[in-house]
Amino acid sequence: SKMFKDLYVLEDQIYLEADQEKRFTRIKQIAGRASELGEIFVYFSKKKSPNIEVHDFNALLENYFLAVKSQFKTPIKLLFDEIMPIYADEGDFWFILNALLKNSDEACDDDGKITIRTFTRTADPENPVFDEAVAGQAYVACQISDNGRGIPPEIKEKLFSLFCTDKPEELGRGLGLASVKHVVERYEGFIEIASQPDEGTNVTLYFPAASDVDDSDEPELDPNKPTILAVDDEPELLDMYSTWLKKEDFNVLCAATGVKAVELMEKHKDKIVLAIVDLSLPDSHIVKCPMALGEIKPDIWFIIATGQDNDGSFDDTNKRFKVVWLKKPFKEKVLVGHVVRLAYPY
Repeated sequence: SKMFKDLYVLEDQIYLEADQEKRFTRIKQIAGRASELGEIFVYFSKKKSPNIEVHDFNALLENYFLAVKSQFKTPIKLLFDEIMPIYADEGDFWFILNALLKNSDEACDDDGKITIRTFTRTADPENPVFDEAVAGQAYVACQISDNGRGIPPEIKEKLFSLFCTDKPEELGRGLGLASVKHVVERYEGFIEIASQPDEGTNVTLYFPAASDVDDSDEPELDPNKPTILAVDDEPELLDMYSTWLKKEDFNVLCAATGVKAVELMEKHKDKIVLAIVDLSLPDSHIVKCPMALGEIKPDIWFIIATGQDNDGSFDDTNKRFKVVWLKKPFKEKVLVGHVVRLAYPY
C-alpha cells in the first residue's frame, strides 16, 4: 500500500516522455492491484476459524456505524425493521459493510446520501436472486442505497469479476465486490444489485435467518462421570440419546445447532470425551461440525450419526479426526456400545 502511494508522489516529481508515461501508468495499475490484493489477503490470512455467534443484525450495524461513520464524507441514514437474528462472525460483516459503504461513498457527490435498511424477506422462487432450493425460507436483508453516479451498463454484467471497476485507478482496482460476494456465499447468502447511471445504486444482501430451535438448558455435570456432547436438530433424537446414555452413567450435553455445539465444547472441553454429531444441522453452512469441534479439541472421538452415506465426500473428516460412522436409524445397543468402547478405551 505504501509503495502504491509512493508511485503517485514520484510521478509528480519527475518528467516522463510519452512512452515512459504509458509504462509508468501500467506500473501504477499493477501496483494498485497488488496493494488491494494484499489488503484482502491480509484480512483472510489473519482469520482463523470464524467466530460464529447468533447476532442481532441491527445491533451489528449500529456498532459498526458508531465506529466508522467519521471515515465517510457522505451522510449515512439507518432505517431498521424488527428482524430475526442471524449467524455471524462480526469481523466478516464489518469487512462486507466497509467494502460496500466505501463504494457508495466514492460514488456520491457533495449532495450525496446513503441509506442502510434492514428487513426480513421470505425467499420467493420467482425472484432470480434466490435458488429454488431455498424457496419459503426466511432471510434477513440489509440494503445499502446511494444517490451516486450509478453503474454503467457495460460494467454491470461483470460486477463480481476480479479487477472490474469504473473507478479512477487511485480509488480502487475492482476487488471489493468480488470479495464481498465470496463472504456472502460462505454464509449461503445472496447479493442483489440494482443501478442506473446517474440515479444511484441499491445493493441488497440476504442472509439466512438463525434457526429458532431452542437448545435445552445445560444440566449440572457430575465431575465423576464422563461427558458426551450430542448434536442434532431433532429434539426427539437428542432426548433419546440423552436417555440411553444417562442409563450408562454418562453426563450428556445437547445442542441443536453447530453454534451451540461450539459454545458447549469451548466451555466444557476438559470434560467432554466424545461427541455424537449429525451432519445436517440448520447452521451447517456456517459451522462445519465436526471440523469446528475438532479444532477446539483435536484428540476427541466423533460418532457421526447421520442419514448420509460415507461415500468419500467426507474424507477430510475421516483423515483429520477419530471418527466412527453410524447410519440412521440404529438401535440403542449399537450407539451405547460404541460410546462405552470409545469413552473407556482401557
